Amino acid sequence: MARPVRHTGINGARLRYLRRKEQWSQSDLGDKLGVHRATLARWETGEAEPPYEVVEQMAELFGVAPGFLFEVAPIPDYEGENPDGVILDPVLQRVPLRKLQKYTQPALEVLGYSLKQLVAKLPKLSSQRIQELLQGKKPTAYEIQYLRYNLGPEFHPTSSYKKRLLGSSAEAATVDVALHSRIARLEESIESMRTFQMRILERVGQIHDLLSAGRI
Repeated sequence: MARPVRHTGINGARLRYLRRKEQWSQSDLGDKLGVHRATLARWETGEAEPPYEVVEQMAELFGVAPGFLFEVAPIPDYEGENPDGVILDPVLQRVPLRKLQKYTQPALEVLGYSLKQLVAKLPKLSSQRIQELLQGKKPTAYEIQYLRYNLGPEFHPTSSYKKRLLGSSAEAATVDVALHSRIARLEESIESMRTFQMRILERVGQIHDLLSAGRI
């Protein structure tokens, strides 16, 4: 007896939207999922449906909840105005706004973009405002969504995300201090090694002079 097909009811328009937001071609995403480009094209047009396991894989790639791929409501306009100041992104909704605001600056630093690069990626934010966010100014809900929309799923302002990226179990608020402290200790060690090396060279020079003078 044939196994019944489990229909997912995926929203192909949302799949296409997420793929384009990542600037992936159908072939690019197909390679990541292990499927042919034509198969992915049929998913986007609604001619075929992917297995739920693949839906979960896609959701992980895009950094969204699987349910986001099933919703038939219009895709939230992250670039539009948000007069209510609410978080619309399904992933960001899981995190309290105060935490999103607290960890926006560390999350931006982790990405490693220069101010010039961020200005190019965030055309609706002024250079001054981006600089303020990099300095720790509190972002609005709209700005957090806008950052997520333009910087992609790698921008995820939570303490656990930053700790995971840096491989540290320390609190995210102390990670930068710990890193600077570690760098300072490394610099001290390097300086000590250089001093020791200079002393060795001086001693070798003294021995060479004594040998040349026939005193050894």
